[in-house]
Amino acid sequence: MKLLIFATLCLSVVFPSFSQSAHVIYLKPDGSKTTNADSANTYIMYEPTANDSLWFMQQFSMDHIIMTSGYYADKAMTIPHGKFTYYRYSNGFKHVKYDFEKRKYDTTTFDAGNYVSKTGYFVNGKRTGKWLVYNGYGKLDEVCFYRDDELSGPARYYSDDGKQILEEGFLKGNLRDGDWNYYSPKGALIGTIRYYKGDRQGIKSRLNSKTLSVRNGMPDYDLPAYLAGALRGRKLTYFRDCSPIYLIRLNKDGKLTRPETLRSGCNIELDVAIGEILMNAPAWDAATRDRQAVEATAVIFLKVYFDADKKPHVSFHTNSPDDNIILLSKEF
Repeated sequence: MKLLIFATLCLSVVFPSFSQSAHVIYLKPDGSKTTNADSANTYIMYEPTANDSLWFMQQFSMDHIIMTSGYYADKAMTIPHGKFTYYRYSNGFKHVKYDFEKRKYDTTTFDAGNYVSKTGYFVNGKRTGKWLVYNGYGKLDEVCFYRDDELSGPARYYSDDGKQILEEGFLKGNLRDGDWNYYSPKGALIGTIRYYKGDRQGIKSRLNSKTLSVRNGMPDYDLPAYLAGALRGRKLTYFRDCSPIYLIRLNKDGKLTRPETLRSGCNIELDVAIGEILMNAPAWDAATRDRQAVEATAVIFLKVYFDADKKPHVSFHTNSPDDNIILLSKEF
């Protein structure tokens, strides 16, 4: 399936609007200044604000496509001070997802456009307060807070469409610290990972008793070892350590079907490989409710890393399998 999505939420070309007294600087690809516009790849227009307390600037490509907009405390533009907006121009790209039921890739084509990539405030040269980060096609991807140019405070990460919170917690000194909550695509709170200075300390379920009324439904074999062995039989072309979270359905007989990636950090090649391996894995113990076998859903927390020989290794986030496989009712 191919869909065409147009960049209606942004302007691909923005023409500068400054007074006749505005200053212009041409920049070479290496960032150095030049008076020759033919050798420049970007230019900056800037001028003082009405009360001369700040300098407003905008940087453009030579095609007049805006790249950056913001304020400086000084004419030399060395101390950012005020709101900044950064843009990312896309020549158009394809976003690929894999449909495990149909065993085929679904491609969404995004039209070319100039998208906001992030926006926030500087105070005396340091990022401060709330910053918004957007994905490659202009949807909200992250909300975070800075203090003295370091990530510090609450943070949220969103689904591809920017509508659903998938992760939220706190950052301290650019590192995750404290409890981080993880949500399903439908918004259900599925679990919490506790961090200390960026290191995972443990996982606990945060689901209510109704959702957790399903029991059993666990593998009776070493799932990470099974995944690692199967991955080594695959011809992988991309090697990147990651900590993915997968959601998969259990049939009444314990067979695994319809995997989804809740959080990747990997690439689609590895996500597809792990999904296919899970669907072909030995059946788990059947999930039960009131002593009857039922369909269920499992959330799996994994870590994948590659050694110097590009050999894949798989482990749970923490040592206990019970902390890394959260069983949910079918309705989840």
